[in-house]
Amino acid sequence: MTPDEFKAAELAIEKYKQNAISQLIIEYCKSNAQAEIGDIVSDNRSNEVFIVEKRIANSGFLGSMPKFEYTGTRLKKDLTPFSGNKTSFSFDGRITVIKKANLQ
Repeated sequence: MTPDEFKAAELAIEKYKQNAISQLIIEYCKSNAQAEIGDIVSDNRSNEVFIVEKRIANSGFLGSMPKFEYTGTRLKKDLTPFSGNKTSFSFDGRITVIKKANLQ
């Protein structure tokens, strides 16, 4: 094996490792998701929010677990939207689903 062949094999293994870790993160987040797009939830600041987007976030701290970060429109108590008022929050065990989306 030449040095170039070694470096190519090492690069291929590293790429495979990163892909496997990415798939593991996605699987972990999906299995721990408590809300979906279209749900109305109460976030960790007691705001009612209609979820319009979710993405995987990682705080970057060593040993921290990945999680979904949700973005949505803040709602009034009667569940009508505040005009142009968006918020983002992460699930940290304090999210409550008020109404599940009926996306069938």
